[in-house]
Amino acid sequence: MEGSGGHSTTQQRSSTAAASSSTEGIGLTIAFTQEENLQFNEEVNRLSLHSVICRVLGSRPSRGELRDLLQGTLQAEIGKVCEVHFMGRGFYHVELETPESVSKVLAMSPLDLRGARAVMYSWEPGFDPSGKMSFPITVIFPGIRREYFPMLTSVASKIGAVLEYSNNRLGLPSRRILVQSLSELPTKIFLPKVDGSKLEQKVEYVGLPNQCFYCRHVGHMAKECSKREYQFKTYANMGKLATKISQWKGLDRKRLSIKEKPIRNGFQ
Repeated sequence: MEGSGGHSTTQQRSSTAAASSSTEGIGLTIAFTQEENLQFNEEVNRLSLHSVICRVLGSRPSRGELRDLLQGTLQAEIGKVCEVHFMGRGFYHVELETPESVSKVLAMSPLDLRGARAVMYSWEPGFDPSGKMSFPITVIFPGIRREYFPMLTSVASKIGAVLEYSNNRLGLPSRRILVQSLSELPTKIFLPKVDGSKLEQKVEYVGLPNQCFYCRHVGHMAKECSKREYQFKTYANMGKLATKISQWKGLDRKRLSIKEKPIRNGFQ
């Protein structure tokens, strides 16, 4: 009896172990051959030169519509787009034709996609959407003195990695840079002067992931901007007022156009 009981206990333990291994899953380690490693490294190098990661914020269209909209917008700006692949959590892998196209796309970020914002990131091997990513923004030095103009690239490099292709659409002393953290961006810097003292210089940024296109404040999107909503309401009220004024003017014109008929034989 004891032997049979011990045997049944052993069977129960083995069945429990098998059940636990099935719930945890079975892992399999894959090893590449030397030829496969070469092929893999070549693909990584190619993607590093021809790819960007795009994150779409504040989107309303469906996934397919958004992918087509993103691809069409990029093609209109830079030309051929090889592939746009959805990665989940609002991220897209965009493969471009040339490395120059990658620099241009990073310089144009963020893009406006019918109210949504497409923020471009530099592609890195083993990309993880939940990890830290480098993304491009524009750093502006408003009112900076003329003697510091030749040093703008050097000054901007202290804040982030300066992009070679920098499209200055703002017409301001600015540079395009790659940064990883918004919390570490300085709002002012201190530049050296000829006499050895320091000059305080204000620093502003355009193209932050959660920056409003309308008021440029950080923390909300353009569709949620209270200033924009207030102005739209103001315009709407002005439109209603203009309509009423035009109606009043129309009534006045009608009244002025009425002429009294002459009275003949006591009748009008």
